[in-house]
Amino acid sequence: MECRKFGKASTSQSSAFTLIEVLVVISIIGLLIALLLPAIQSARESARRLQCVTNLRTMGIAMHGYASQTGVLPRGEKAYSIQTTLLPLLEQTATYNSINFCNYSSDLKAMAANQTVEKTRIAVYLCPSDSSQIRLGGSNYGGIGA
Repeated sequence: MECRKFGKASTSQSSAFTLIEVLVVISIIGLLIALLLPAIQSARESARRLQCVTNLRTMGIAMHGYASQTGVLPRGEKAYSIQTTLLPLLEQTATYNSINFCNYSSDLKAMAANQTVEKTRIAVYLCPSDSSQIRLGGSNYGGIGA
């Protein structure tokens, strides 16, 4: 009686990948990544550009809302810009209410009280495509508080 062994029969052939096959697969993956990265970056930049346009549209709607409420367009004061005037219309009422509107230029206590508000970044006033550093309370849209 002959015993049979269960399992694979021993053969000299191996089913592993060769080094060349692995290198070819890695190079194809690298090529695909190199082709896809510019497309992904382009899509991201397009989304940032769309966000900039949306921010500008939102500021325009806020200015129009201010003009509808008061009969005049917002004007920049010596101590406070148009940005400050538009805060309540940009759903930033809490920030607006925390501003100390005392004589800003000469009252040091008022200036100290507003330091926290000045450090607040309002997303509508910033374009995500612009990576430049802006000062506190500023904006990176041309001519607005830059």
